[in-house]
Amino acid sequence: MPLFTRVVALSRPCLPRHKFWLNSLYPRPSCRSHPIHTAAANSFQNANTDTNSTAQELRLALRNFASSVVVVTTAHPQNPSEKVGITLSSFTSVSLKPPIISFCVKPPSRFSKTLHESNRFVVNILGTEQVRCSRAFSTPNLPKDPFEMVPHSICPHGNPILNGNLVTLHCTTERVLNVGDHEVWMGEVVQVENNSSDAGDAPLVYHNRSYATVKDIQTLGATEKMD
Repeated sequence: MPLFTRVVALSRPCLPRHKFWLNSLYPRPSCRSHPIHTAAANSFQNANTDTNSTAQELRLALRNFASSVVVVTTAHPQNPSEKVGITLSSFTSVSLKPPIISFCVKPPSRFSKTLHESNRFVVNILGTEQVRCSRAFSTPNLPKDPFEMVPHSICPHGNPILNGNLVTLHCTTERVLNVGDHEVWMGEVVQVENNSSDAGDAPLVYHNRSYATVKDIQTLGATEKMD
């Protein structure tokens, strides 16, 4: 026998030929019963439970966070009659130089789709007297188009402006980020229309699942310096 063949032959493991006997001697571990896989599955289930619990706790906790109310409006660039709007409390200022604002939208939605196609929008900051307006753009499956219920005008770029709002911000899309289950829209403000009076009209506020106003609330010395 050649040397190479002899070496290979000696290296063969001495295993039984009967498959049944081999399986009974060396049983294959079950993935379901293996302690490592079981621990991993339990850990994954616990992580999902913890995530759901944290989300619910966060939802309840954020009811204590008062925020302004805005309606963001836009229209399809090729079909201006296709107007959409949505009520949001996630509006915030990001930067002054350049002037950037942001808000969050949960896709998929008709509003998100139209906004992606338009890349221009208007932020309407609502006043105390515009509760009906806020509800019109936050109530799903209304029998009428919200724009038929809320007086508005059309800006030169074709986007709706709600009559009676405190502030109108004309914006172009700066960027869109996908974060969790929401889209974070950032827009550059190209024009500001401040419609509030010199006395300072009160903004509409959303707190603990209810609308509120700060008109009659005493100022707590927000501009005072600390000693």
